[in-house]
Amino acid sequence: MSPTEEVGDRAERRFRALVQHTTDLITLVDDRMTIRFQSPSIEQSLGWLPDEVIGTKPIVLVHPGDRSRVILYWRQVQERPGVHPAIDFRALRKDGSWRTVETIANNLLGDDELAGVILTTRDITDRRELETRLAHQAFHDELTGLANRALFNDRVKHALAVAEREYGSVAVLFLDLDDFKEVNDSLGHQAGDELLVETARRIEVCLRQGDTAARLSGDEFGVLLERATRESATGVAERVLERLRDPVASAGPEVFLRASIGIALSDTDGRTAEELLRNADTAMYRAKASGKSSFALFKQSMHAAALLRLELRSELESAVGRGEMSLRYQPIFDLATGAIAGFEALLRWTHPRRGIVPPEAFIPLAEEMGTIVRVGGWAFETAVQQLRAWETRWPDEAGQLWMSINLSTRQLADRSLLPTVEQAIGKAGISGSRLIVEVTESALAIDAAVAKERLEALQRLGIRVAVDDFGTGYSSLGVLEQMPVDVLKIAARFVERLGTSERRPRLVEAMVRLGDTLDLPTVAEGIENATQLTLLQLLGCELGQGFHLSRPLRPERVEGLLARAAAGDPLLVGHPL
Repeated sequence: MSPTEEVGDRAERRFRALVQHTTDLITLVDDRMTIRFQSPSIEQSLGWLPDEVIGTKPIVLVHPGDRSRVILYWRQVQERPGVHPAIDFRALRKDGSWRTVETIANNLLGDDELAGVILTTRDITDRRELETRLAHQAFHDELTGLANRALFNDRVKHALAVAEREYGSVAVLFLDLDDFKEVNDSLGHQAGDELLVETARRIEVCLRQGDTAARLSGDEFGVLLERATRESATGVAERVLERLRDPVASAGPEVFLRASIGIALSDTDGRTAEELLRNADTAMYRAKASGKSSFALFKQSMHAAALLRLELRSELESAVGRGEMSLRYQPIFDLATGAIAGFEALLRWTHPRRGIVPPEAFIPLAEEMGTIVRVGGWAFETAVQQLRAWETRWPDEAGQLWMSINLSTRQLADRSLLPTVEQAIGKAGISGSRLIVEVTESALAIDAAVAKERLEALQRLGIRVAVDDFGTGYSSLGVLEQMPVDVLKIAARFVERLGTSERRPRLVEAMVRLGDTLDLPTVAEGIENATQLTLLQLLGCELGQGFHLSRPLRPERVEGLLARAAAGDPLLVGHPL
Protein backbone atom coordinates (compact mmCIF):
# COMPACT_ATOMS: atom_id res chain seq x y z
CA MET A 1 0.00 0.00 0.00
CA SER A 2 1.46 3.36 -1.01
CA PRO A 3 1.77 6.15 1.56
CA THR A 4 -1.09 8.03 -0.12
CA GLU A 5 -3.38 5.01 -0.02
CA GLU A 6 -2.42 4.39 3.60
CA VAL A 7 -3.40 7.96 4.52
CA GLY A 8 -6.72 7.60 2.69
CA ASP A 9 -7.40 4.29 4.38
CA ARG A 10 -6.75 5.77 7.82
CA ALA A 11 -8.98 8.73 7.02
CA GLU A 12 -11.82 6.45 5.92
CA ARG A 13 -11.44 4.32 9.07
CA ARG A 14 -11.68 7.46 11.22
CA PHE A 15 -14.72 8.54 9.19
CA ARG A 16 -16.34 5.13 9.74
CA ALA A 17 -15.68 5.30 13.48
CA LEU A 18 -17.18 8.77 13.76
CA VAL A 19 -20.47 7.93 11.98
CA GLN A 20 -20.88 4.34 13.14
CA HIS A 21 -23.51 5.15 15.78
CA THR A 22 -25.22 8.23 14.35
CA THR A 23 -28.97 8.07 13.73
CA ASP A 24 -28.67 10.00 10.47
CA LEU A 25 -27.84 8.09 7.30
CA ILE A 26 -24.25 8.91 6.41
CA THR A 27 -23.24 7.89 2.91
CA LEU A 28 -19.87 8.32 1.23
CA VAL A 29 -19.94 8.28 -2.57
CA ASP A 30 -17.13 8.69 -5.09
CA ASP A 31 -16.99 10.93 -8.14
CA ARG A 32 -18.99 8.41 -10.16
CA MET A 33 -21.77 8.46 -7.58
CA THR A 34 -21.03 4.99 -6.30
CA ILE A 35 -21.48 4.24 -2.62
CA ARG A 36 -18.16 3.50 -0.84
CA PHE A 37 -19.52 3.57 2.69
CA GLN A 38 -22.97 3.42 4.28
CA SER A 39 -23.64 3.90 8.00
CA PRO A 40 -25.50 1.09 9.84
CA SER A 41 -28.42 3.45 10.60
CA ILE A 42 -29.79 2.70 7.11
CA GLU A 43 -31.16 -0.59 8.41
CA GLN A 44 -33.36 1.07 11.01
CA SER A 45 -34.49 3.81 8.67
CA LEU A 46 -34.92 2.08 5.31
CA GLY A 47 -34.49 -1.61 6.15
CA TRP A 48 -31.37 -2.17 4.04
CA LEU A 49 -28.12 -3.63 5.33
CA PRO A 50 -25.07 -1.47 4.57
CA ASP A 51 -23.48 -4.24 2.47
CA GLU A 52 -26.61 -4.37 0.29
CA VAL A 53 -26.11 -0.82 -0.93
CA ILE A 54 -22.31 -0.42 -0.90
CA GLY A 55 -21.08 -0.55 -4.50
CA THR A 56 -24.44 0.62 -5.90
CA LYS A 57 -25.55 4.09 -6.89
CA PRO A 58 -27.89 6.00 -4.53
CA ILE A 59 -30.14 6.96 -7.45
CA VAL A 60 -31.59 3.42 -7.50
CA LEU A 61 -33.23 4.14 -4.13
CA VAL A 62 -34.83 7.39 -5.35
CA HIS A 63 -38.50 7.48 -6.40
CA PRO A 64 -38.84 7.68 -10.21
CA GLY A 65 -40.84 10.88 -9.85
CA ASP A 66 -37.96 12.55 -8.00
CA ARG A 67 -34.94 11.23 -9.97
CA SER A 68 -34.59 14.10 -12.43
CA ARG A 69 -34.36 16.59 -9.56
CA VAL A 70 -31.83 14.45 -7.69
CA ILE A 71 -29.62 14.00 -10.79
CA LEU A 72 -29.60 17.75 -11.37
CA TYR A 73 -28.71 18.29 -7.72
CA TRP A 74 -25.83 15.78 -7.99
CA ARG A 75 -24.41 17.60 -11.00
CA GLN A 76 -24.47 20.88 -9.09
CA VAL A 77 -22.74 19.19 -6.14
CA GLN A 78 -19.97 17.85 -8.40
CA GLU A 79 -19.33 21.29 -9.87
CA ARG A 80 -18.78 23.11 -6.57
CA PRO A 81 -16.90 21.94 -3.45
CA GLY A 82 -18.30 22.39 0.02
CA VAL A 83 -21.73 22.04 1.64
CA HIS A 84 -24.84 22.34 -0.56
CA PRO A 85 -28.44 23.18 0.43
CA ALA A 86 -30.68 20.28 1.38
CA ILE A 87 -32.84 18.43 -1.10
CA ASP A 88 -35.82 16.27 -0.21
CA PHE A 89 -37.09 13.24 -2.12
CA ARG A 90 -38.76 9.88 -1.62
CA ALA A 91 -36.45 6.99 -0.75
CA LEU A 92 -37.21 3.29 -1.20
CA ARG A 93 -37.50 1.05 1.85
CA LYS A 94 -36.62 -2.59 1.51
CA ASP A 95 -40.29 -3.54 2.07
CA GLY A 96 -41.25 -1.56 -1.05
CA SER A 97 -42.73 1.46 0.73
CA TRP A 98 -41.48 5.02 0.38
CA ARG A 99 -40.18 7.45 2.98
CA THR A 100 -39.63 11.17 2.55
CA VAL A 101 -36.02 12.08 3.34
CA GLU A 102 -33.87 15.19 3.33
CA THR A 103 -30.22 15.04 2.18
CA ILE A 104 -27.36 17.53 2.59
CA ALA A 105 -24.33 16.99 0.35
CA ASN A 106 -20.76 18.00 1.26
CA ASN A 107 -18.40 17.86 -1.72
CA LEU A 108 -14.99 16.67 -0.43
CA LEU A 109 -13.82 15.23 -3.74
CA GLY A 110 -10.76 17.48 -3.52
CA ASP A 111 -9.88 16.24 -0.05
CA ASP A 112 -6.75 14.07 -0.18
CA GLU A 113 -7.97 11.86 2.66
CA LEU A 114 -11.65 11.17 1.81
CA ALA A 115 -11.89 12.13 -1.88
CA GLY A 116 -15.64 11.74 -1.96
CA VAL A 117 -19.02 13.33 -1.31
CA ILE A 118 -20.61 12.91 2.12
CA LEU A 119 -24.41 12.62 2.01
CA THR A 120 -26.17 13.23 5.34
CA THR A 121 -29.75 11.97 5.09
CA ARG A 122 -32.57 12.30 7.62
CA ASP A 123 -36.07 10.76 7.53
CA ILE A 124 -38.60 13.63 7.56
CA THR A 125 -41.74 11.62 6.71
CA ASP A 126 -43.47 12.30 10.04
CA ARG A 127 -42.56 15.97 9.90
CA ARG A 128 -43.93 16.34 6.37
CA GLU A 129 -47.13 14.51 7.26
CA LEU A 130 -47.59 16.82 10.21
CA GLU A 131 -46.94 19.84 8.00
CA THR A 132 -49.47 18.51 5.50
CA ARG A 133 -52.06 18.00 8.22
CA LEU A 134 -51.46 21.45 9.64
CA ALA A 135 -51.67 22.98 6.17
CA HIS A 136 -54.93 21.12 5.56
CA GLN A 137 -56.32 22.25 8.90
CA ALA A 138 -55.34 25.81 8.13
CA PHE A 139 -57.49 25.81 5.00
CA HIS A 140 -60.19 23.24 5.73
CA ASP A 141 -63.02 22.93 8.21
CA GLU A 142 -62.16 20.31 10.80
CA LEU A 143 -65.74 19.04 11.23
CA THR A 144 -66.90 18.68 7.61
CA GLY A 145 -63.61 18.52 5.72
CA LEU A 146 -64.81 21.27 3.38
CA ALA A 147 -62.71 24.29 2.49
CA ASN A 148 -62.82 27.02 5.12
CA ARG A 149 -63.42 30.73 4.56
CA ALA A 150 -59.73 31.52 3.91
CA LEU A 151 -59.36 28.85 1.22
CA PHE A 152 -62.76 29.70 -0.25
CA ASN A 153 -61.83 33.36 -0.62
CA ASP A 154 -58.55 32.40 -2.25
CA ARG A 155 -60.28 30.11 -4.75
CA VAL A 156 -62.85 32.77 -5.56
CA LYS A 157 -60.05 35.26 -6.26
CA HIS A 158 -58.29 32.76 -8.52
CA ALA A 159 -61.54 31.89 -10.34
CA LEU A 160 -62.25 35.59 -10.89
CA ALA A 161 -58.79 36.10 -12.39
CA VAL A 162 -59.32 33.17 -14.78
CA ALA A 163 -62.83 34.37 -15.67
CA GLU A 164 -61.53 37.84 -16.47
CA ARG A 165 -58.91 36.45 -18.86
CA GLU A 166 -61.43 34.16 -20.52
CA TYR A 167 -64.35 36.64 -20.45
CA GLY A 168 -66.34 34.20 -18.36
CA SER A 169 -68.31 34.38 -15.14
CA VAL A 170 -68.29 32.69 -11.76
CA ALA A 171 -71.09 32.35 -9.24
CA VAL A 172 -71.01 32.33 -5.46
CA LEU A 173 -73.81 30.74 -3.45
CA PHE A 174 -74.23 31.61 0.23
CA LEU A 175 -76.25 29.01 2.14
CA ASP A 176 -77.59 29.30 5.68
CA LEU A 177 -79.53 26.54 7.44
CA ASP A 178 -82.95 27.70 8.60
CA ASP A 179 -83.72 27.42 12.32
CA PHE A 180 -80.54 25.47 13.01
CA LYS A 181 -80.18 26.85 16.53
CA GLU A 182 -83.32 24.97 17.53
CA VAL A 183 -81.61 21.70 16.57
CA ASN A 184 -78.70 22.41 18.90
CA ASP A 185 -81.04 23.58 21.67
CA SER A 186 -83.36 20.59 21.43
CA LEU A 187 -81.17 17.70 20.24
CA GLY A 188 -77.75 18.78 21.49
CA HIS A 189 -74.55 19.91 19.81
CA GLN A 190 -73.47 16.41 18.81
CA ALA A 191 -76.64 15.96 16.77
CA GLY A 192 -76.10 19.44 15.37
CA ASP A 193 -72.60 18.50 14.26
CA GLU A 194 -73.95 15.37 12.57
CA LEU A 195 -76.43 17.50 10.65
CA LEU A 196 -73.67 19.89 9.56
CA VAL A 197 -71.63 16.96 8.25
CA GLU A 198 -74.69 15.61 6.43
CA THR A 199 -75.38 19.05 4.97
CA ALA A 200 -71.82 19.23 3.65
CA ARG A 201 -72.17 15.80 2.03
CA ARG A 202 -75.46 16.71 0.36
CA ILE A 203 -74.05 19.96 -0.99
CA GLU A 204 -71.00 18.20 -2.45
CA VAL A 205 -73.02 15.65 -4.40
CA CYS A 206 -74.82 18.50 -6.18
CA LEU A 207 -71.62 20.04 -7.56
CA ARG A 208 -69.48 19.47 -10.62
CA GLN A 209 -65.85 18.45 -10.42
CA GLY A 210 -63.84 21.63 -9.96
CA ASP A 211 -66.53 23.49 -8.03
CA THR A 212 -65.80 24.30 -4.40
CA ALA A 213 -67.97 23.84 -1.33
CA ALA A 214 -66.94 25.50 1.94
CA ARG A 215 -68.15 25.81 5.48
CA LEU A 216 -67.79 29.50 6.21
CA SER A 217 -68.87 29.49 9.86
CA GLY A 218 -71.45 27.85 12.09
CA ASP A 219 -74.31 26.75 9.85
CA GLU A 220 -73.21 28.91 6.90
CA PHE A 221 -71.84 27.34 3.72
CA GLY A 222 -70.45 28.75 0.50
CA VAL A 223 -70.33 27.30 -3.01
CA LEU A 224 -68.07 28.50 -5.84
CA LEU A 225 -69.19 27.66 -9.37
CA GLU A 226 -66.61 28.32 -12.08
CA ARG A 227 -67.70 29.03 -15.67
CA ALA A 228 -71.21 29.62 -14.34
CA THR A 229 -74.33 31.17 -15.78
CA ARG A 230 -77.46 32.40 -14.07
CA GLU A 231 -79.23 29.22 -15.17
CA SER A 232 -76.52 26.85 -13.96
CA ALA A 233 -76.27 28.66 -10.59
CA THR A 234 -80.01 28.52 -9.97
CA GLY A 235 -79.98 24.87 -11.06
CA VAL A 236 -77.39 24.04 -8.40
CA ALA A 237 -79.40 25.96 -5.79
CA GLU A 238 -82.53 23.99 -6.69
CA ARG A 239 -80.67 20.66 -6.48
CA VAL A 240 -79.18 21.53 -3.09
CA LEU A 241 -82.56 22.56 -1.66
CA GLU A 242 -84.13 19.37 -3.02
CA ARG A 243 -81.40 17.22 -1.47
CA LEU A 244 -81.72 18.93 1.90
CA ARG A 245 -85.46 18.27 2.04
CA ASP A 246 -84.93 14.54 2.53
CA PRO A 247 -85.36 13.74 6.24
CA VAL A 248 -82.30 12.98 8.34
CA ALA A 249 -82.66 10.16 10.83
CA SER A 250 -79.05 9.70 11.94
CA ALA A 251 -79.24 12.50 14.51
CA GLY A 252 -81.90 10.70 16.56
CA PRO A 253 -85.50 11.80 15.84
CA GLU A 254 -86.26 12.42 12.18
CA VAL A 255 -85.21 15.96 11.30
CA PHE A 256 -85.93 17.99 8.18
CA LEU A 257 -83.17 20.28 6.97
CA ARG A 258 -84.11 23.56 5.34
CA ALA A 259 -81.87 26.27 3.99
CA SER A 260 -81.95 29.71 2.41
CA ILE A 261 -79.54 30.41 -0.47
CA GLY A 262 -78.33 33.66 -1.99
CA ILE A 263 -76.67 33.81 -5.41
CA ALA A 264 -74.29 36.42 -6.85
CA LEU A 265 -72.58 36.32 -10.27
CA SER A 266 -69.32 38.03 -11.15
CA ASP A 267 -70.49 39.50 -14.46
CA THR A 268 -73.23 41.52 -12.75
CA ASP A 269 -72.91 41.39 -8.99
CA GLY A 270 -69.27 41.96 -8.05
CA ARG A 271 -65.71 42.05 -9.33
CA THR A 272 -63.97 40.95 -6.14
CA ALA A 273 -64.31 37.95 -3.86
CA GLU A 274 -65.44 40.19 -1.00
CA GLU A 275 -68.18 41.78 -3.10
CA LEU A 276 -69.47 38.47 -4.41
CA LEU A 277 -69.64 36.88 -0.97
CA ARG A 278 -71.26 39.96 0.58
CA ASN A 279 -73.84 40.20 -2.18
CA ALA A 280 -74.63 36.48 -2.03
CA ASP A 281 -75.05 36.86 1.73
CA THR A 282 -77.45 39.77 1.17
CA ALA A 283 -79.47 37.72 -1.33
CA MET A 284 -79.60 34.86 1.17
CA TYR A 285 -81.33 37.09 3.72
CA ARG A 286 -83.87 38.05 1.07
CA ALA A 287 -84.58 34.35 0.51
CA LYS A 288 -84.93 33.82 4.26
CA ALA A 289 -87.31 36.76 4.57
CA SER A 290 -89.38 35.38 1.68
CA GLY A 291 -90.33 32.24 3.54
CA LYS A 292 -87.09 30.24 3.86
CA SER A 293 -86.22 26.99 2.06
CA SER A 294 -85.69 28.98 -1.13
CA PHE A 295 -83.06 30.89 -3.08
CA ALA A 296 -82.76 34.46 -4.31
CA LEU A 297 -80.56 36.14 -6.92
CA PHE A 298 -78.81 39.30 -5.83
CA LYS A 299 -80.18 42.64 -7.00
CA GLN A 300 -78.66 46.04 -6.37
CA SER A 301 -81.83 47.15 -4.59
CA MET A 302 -81.06 44.61 -1.87
CA HIS A 303 -78.27 46.81 -0.49
CA ALA A 304 -80.78 49.23 0.97
CA ALA A 305 -82.73 46.32 2.47
CA ALA A 306 -79.54 44.93 3.99
CA LEU A 307 -78.73 48.29 5.56
CA LEU A 308 -82.25 48.50 6.97
CA ARG A 309 -81.89 45.00 8.35
CA LEU A 310 -78.70 45.91 10.20
CA GLU A 311 -80.36 48.97 11.70
CA LEU A 312 -83.45 47.03 12.74
CA ARG A 313 -81.29 44.34 14.27
CA SER A 314 -79.61 46.84 16.56
CA GLU A 315 -82.94 48.43 17.56
CA LEU A 316 -85.10 45.34 17.92
CA GLU A 317 -83.53 44.07 21.12
CA SER A 318 -84.73 47.04 23.16
CA ALA A 319 -88.05 47.63 21.35
CA VAL A 320 -90.11 45.86 24.03
CA GLY A 321 -88.46 47.82 26.84
CA ARG A 322 -89.15 51.09 25.03
CA GLY A 323 -92.83 50.24 24.68
CA GLU A 324 -92.70 50.08 20.88
CA MET A 325 -94.31 46.64 20.60
CA SER A 326 -98.08 46.27 20.62
CA LEU A 327 -100.76 43.77 19.66
CA ARG A 328 -103.59 43.98 17.19
CA TYR A 329 -106.52 41.58 17.40
CA GLN A 330 -108.02 40.18 14.21
CA PRO A 331 -111.51 38.70 14.69
CA ILE A 332 -112.12 35.10 13.65
CA PHE A 333 -115.71 34.67 12.49
CA ASP A 334 -118.19 31.84 12.54
CA LEU A 335 -118.87 31.68 8.78
CA ALA A 336 -122.33 30.22 9.28
CA THR A 337 -123.66 32.88 11.68
CA GLY A 338 -121.35 35.84 11.07
CA ALA A 339 -120.57 36.03 14.77
CA ILE A 340 -117.10 36.65 16.13
CA ALA A 341 -115.79 33.45 17.70
CA GLY A 342 -112.42 34.68 18.86
CA PHE A 343 -109.35 36.73 17.99
CA GLU A 344 -105.86 36.14 16.72
CA ALA A 345 -103.26 38.29 18.50
CA LEU A 346 -100.85 39.80 15.96
CA LEU A 347 -97.57 41.48 16.88
CA ARG A 348 -96.84 45.00 15.66
CA TRP A 349 -93.76 47.22 16.00
CA THR A 350 -94.22 51.00 15.91
CA HIS A 351 -90.76 52.47 15.37
CA PRO A 352 -90.24 56.07 16.61
CA ARG A 353 -88.78 57.14 13.25
CA ARG A 354 -89.93 54.55 10.72
CA GLY A 355 -93.50 54.21 11.91
CA ILE A 356 -95.11 50.78 11.52
CA VAL A 357 -92.50 48.11 10.75
CA PRO A 358 -94.14 45.23 8.82
CA PRO A 359 -94.09 41.90 10.69
CA GLU A 360 -92.38 40.22 7.74
CA ALA A 361 -89.49 42.69 8.20
CA PHE A 362 -88.81 42.10 11.87
CA ILE A 363 -90.24 38.72 12.95
CA PRO A 364 -87.76 36.63 10.90
CA LEU A 365 -85.01 38.86 12.30
CA ALA A 366 -86.27 38.32 15.84
CA GLU A 367 -86.27 34.56 15.16
CA GLU A 368 -82.70 34.69 13.92
CA MET A 369 -81.49 36.74 16.89
CA GLY A 370 -83.40 34.71 19.47
CA THR A 371 -85.20 37.88 20.56
CA ILE A 372 -88.49 36.25 19.56
CA VAL A 373 -88.47 34.22 22.78
CA ARG A 374 -88.67 37.38 24.92
CA VAL A 375 -90.93 39.25 22.49
CA GLY A 376 -93.18 36.21 22.11
CA GLY A 377 -93.39 35.76 25.86
CA TRP A 378 -94.44 39.38 26.23
CA ALA A 379 -97.05 38.95 23.48
CA PHE A 380 -98.50 35.83 25.11
CA GLU A 381 -98.83 37.49 28.52
CA THR A 382 -100.28 40.68 27.02
CA ALA A 383 -102.88 38.80 24.95
CA VAL A 384 -103.99 36.71 27.91
CA GLN A 385 -104.27 39.78 30.15
CA GLN A 386 -106.29 41.55 27.43
CA LEU A 387 -108.73 38.65 27.12
CA ARG A 388 -109.14 38.60 30.89
CA ALA A 389 -109.77 42.37 30.95
CA TRP A 390 -112.49 42.07 28.29
CA GLU A 391 -114.11 39.18 30.13
CA THR A 392 -114.09 41.07 33.44
CA ARG A 393 -115.78 44.13 31.92
CA TRP A 394 -118.16 42.32 29.55
CA PRO A 395 -118.61 38.80 30.96
CA ASP A 396 -121.65 37.92 28.84
CA GLU A 397 -120.21 39.19 25.58
CA ALA A 398 -116.55 38.13 25.99
CA GLY A 399 -116.96 35.14 28.27
CA GLN A 400 -117.01 32.62 25.44
CA LEU A 401 -114.48 34.27 23.12
CA TRP A 402 -111.07 32.68 22.76
CA MET A 403 -107.64 34.08 21.97
CA SER A 404 -105.33 32.55 19.38
CA ILE A 405 -101.61 33.27 19.90
CA ASN A 406 -98.72 32.41 17.58
CA LEU A 407 -95.74 30.40 18.79
CA SER A 408 -92.50 30.66 16.81
CA THR A 409 -90.08 27.83 16.14
CA ARG A 410 -87.68 29.16 18.74
CA GLN A 411 -90.38 29.55 21.36
CA LEU A 412 -91.51 25.98 20.84
CA ALA A 413 -87.93 24.72 21.22
CA ASP A 414 -87.12 26.93 24.21
CA ARG A 415 -87.28 25.34 27.66
CA SER A 416 -88.84 28.48 29.14
CA LEU A 417 -92.06 28.09 27.11
CA LEU A 418 -94.12 26.12 29.63
CA PRO A 419 -93.13 28.21 32.68
CA THR A 420 -93.91 31.37 30.70
CA VAL A 421 -97.35 30.08 29.67
CA GLU A 422 -98.21 28.80 33.15
CA GLN A 423 -97.19 32.09 34.73
CA ALA A 424 -99.21 34.10 32.20
CA ILE A 425 -102.48 32.20 32.61
CA GLY A 426 -102.00 31.98 36.38
CA LYS A 427 -101.40 35.71 36.67
CA ALA A 428 -104.45 36.50 34.51
CA GLY A 429 -106.62 33.93 36.28
CA ILE A 430 -107.98 32.64 32.99
CA SER A 431 -108.73 29.10 31.86
CA GLY A 432 -106.37 27.51 29.36
CA SER A 433 -109.43 26.34 27.39
CA ARG A 434 -109.90 29.95 26.29
CA LEU A 435 -106.57 29.89 24.46
CA ILE A 436 -105.24 28.45 21.20
CA VAL A 437 -101.57 28.37 20.23
CA GLU A 438 -100.74 28.47 16.52
CA VAL A 439 -97.64 26.68 15.23
CA THR A 440 -96.48 26.20 11.65
CA GLU A 441 -95.63 22.84 10.12
CA SER A 442 -92.02 23.95 9.74
CA ALA A 443 -91.79 24.51 13.50
CA LEU A 444 -93.01 20.98 14.09
CA ALA A 445 -90.46 19.52 11.65
CA ILE A 446 -87.40 20.79 13.54
CA ASP A 447 -87.65 18.14 16.25
CA ALA A 448 -90.86 16.17 16.27
CA ALA A 449 -90.24 14.60 19.68
CA VAL A 450 -89.62 17.90 21.46
CA ALA A 451 -92.51 19.61 19.64
CA LYS A 452 -94.91 16.82 20.57
CA GLU A 453 -93.82 16.89 24.20
CA ARG A 454 -94.28 20.67 24.49
CA LEU A 455 -97.64 20.69 22.72
CA GLU A 456 -99.01 17.86 24.86
CA ALA A 457 -97.91 19.77 27.96
CA LEU A 458 -99.84 22.82 26.69
CA GLN A 459 -102.90 20.65 26.05
CA ARG A 460 -102.74 19.42 29.65
CA LEU A 461 -103.23 23.06 30.62
CA GLY A 462 -106.40 23.07 28.50
CA ILE A 463 -104.81 25.02 25.64
CA ARG A 464 -105.68 23.89 22.13
CA VAL A 465 -103.20 23.57 19.26
CA ALA A 466 -103.77 24.91 15.75
CA VAL A 467 -101.57 24.10 12.75
CA ASP A 468 -101.05 27.40 10.96
CA ASP A 469 -100.62 27.58 7.16
CA PHE A 470 -101.76 23.98 6.86
CA GLY A 471 -100.87 22.42 3.52
CA THR A 472 -97.70 24.44 2.90
CA GLY A 473 -95.25 22.05 4.58
CA TYR A 474 -93.64 18.84 3.39
CA SER A 475 -95.52 16.42 5.59
CA SER A 476 -98.97 17.83 6.35
CA LEU A 477 -100.66 14.48 6.87
CA GLY A 478 -97.69 13.26 8.87
CA VAL A 479 -98.09 16.24 11.18
CA LEU A 480 -101.72 15.33 11.83
CA GLU A 481 -100.77 11.72 12.54
CA GLN A 482 -97.85 12.43 14.87
CA MET A 483 -98.74 15.71 16.58
CA PRO A 484 -101.47 16.67 19.06
CA VAL A 485 -103.58 18.96 16.83
CA ASP A 486 -106.98 20.49 17.62
CA VAL A 487 -107.53 23.01 14.80
CA LEU A 488 -106.51 23.32 11.13
CA LYS A 489 -105.84 26.76 9.65
CA ILE A 490 -106.00 26.69 5.85
CA ALA A 491 -103.21 28.83 4.42
CA ALA A 492 -104.14 32.09 2.72
CA ARG A 493 -102.36 31.03 -0.48
CA PHE A 494 -105.04 28.37 -1.02
CA VAL A 495 -107.89 30.73 -0.20
CA GLU A 496 -106.72 33.62 -2.38
CA ARG A 497 -107.39 31.78 -5.66
CA LEU A 498 -110.85 30.54 -4.79
CA GLY A 499 -113.07 31.38 -7.73
CA THR A 500 -110.16 31.57 -10.18
CA SER A 501 -109.85 27.84 -10.99
CA GLU A 502 -111.54 24.52 -10.34
CA ARG A 503 -108.52 22.99 -8.69
CA ARG A 504 -108.35 25.51 -5.83
CA PRO A 505 -111.92 24.90 -4.57
CA ARG A 506 -111.27 21.15 -4.70
CA LEU A 507 -108.07 21.53 -2.70
CA VAL A 508 -109.71 23.68 -0.03
CA GLU A 509 -112.72 21.34 0.00
CA ALA A 510 -110.36 18.41 0.60
CA MET A 511 -108.84 20.21 3.58
CA VAL A 512 -112.28 20.99 5.00
CA ARG A 513 -113.36 17.35 4.52
CA LEU A 514 -110.15 16.20 6.17
CA GLY A 515 -110.96 18.38 9.16
CA ASP A 516 -114.48 16.88 9.30
CA THR A 517 -113.08 13.35 9.11
CA LEU A 518 -110.62 14.00 11.93
CA ASP A 519 -113.15 16.06 13.90
CA LEU A 520 -110.91 19.11 13.66
CA PRO A 521 -112.43 22.60 13.11
CA THR A 522 -111.04 24.44 10.07
CA VAL A 523 -110.18 28.14 9.91
CA ALA A 524 -109.69 29.78 6.50
CA GLU A 525 -107.09 32.55 6.52
CA GLY A 526 -106.81 35.51 4.16
CA ILE A 527 -110.45 35.96 3.09
CA GLU A 528 -110.19 39.04 0.89
CA ASN A 529 -113.46 39.21 -1.04
CA ALA A 530 -117.09 38.13 -1.06
CA THR A 531 -116.49 35.35 -3.63
CA GLN A 532 -114.01 33.63 -1.38
CA LEU A 533 -116.36 33.98 1.61
CA THR A 534 -119.30 32.51 -0.30
CA LEU A 535 -117.32 29.54 -1.60
CA LEU A 536 -115.94 28.79 1.85
CA GLN A 537 -119.47 28.84 3.28
CA LEU A 538 -120.64 26.47 0.52
CA LEU A 539 -117.69 24.17 1.19
CA GLY A 540 -118.66 23.97 4.86
CA CYS A 541 -115.62 25.72 6.32
CA GLU A 542 -116.54 26.61 9.91
CA LEU A 543 -114.40 29.63 10.66
CA GLY A 544 -112.55 32.35 8.78
CA GLN A 545 -110.59 35.56 9.02
CA GLY A 546 -109.29 38.16 6.60
CA PHE A 547 -109.50 41.79 5.55
CA HIS A 548 -112.90 41.26 3.90
CA LEU A 549 -114.32 40.42 7.33
CA SER A 550 -112.16 42.63 9.53
CA ARG A 551 -108.68 44.06 9.69
CA PRO A 552 -106.64 43.53 12.86
CA LEU A 553 -108.04 45.90 15.49
CA ARG A 554 -106.55 47.97 18.25
CA PRO A 555 -107.76 46.94 21.74
CA GLU A 556 -110.00 50.00 22.01
CA ARG A 557 -111.76 49.07 18.75
CA VAL A 558 -112.53 45.62 20.14
CA GLU A 559 -113.83 47.24 23.30
CA GLY A 560 -116.16 49.33 21.15
CA LEU A 561 -117.55 46.16 19.58
CA LEU A 562 -118.04 44.58 22.99
CA ALA A 563 -119.80 47.71 24.23
CA ARG A 564 -122.15 47.57 21.22
CA ALA A 565 -122.86 43.93 21.95
CA ALA A 566 -123.65 44.80 25.56
CA ALA A 567 -126.09 47.39 24.23
CA GLY A 568 -127.98 44.75 22.27
CA ASP A 569 -126.05 44.38 19.02
CA PRO A 570 -125.94 40.61 18.32
CA LEU A 571 -122.56 40.94 16.58
CA LEU A 572 -120.70 38.98 19.21
CA VAL A 573 -121.83 35.46 19.94
CA GLY A 574 -119.24 33.09 21.32
CA HIS A 575 -118.39 30.00 19.31
CA PRO A 576 -117.25 27.01 21.36
CA LEU A 577 -114.43 25.14 19.63
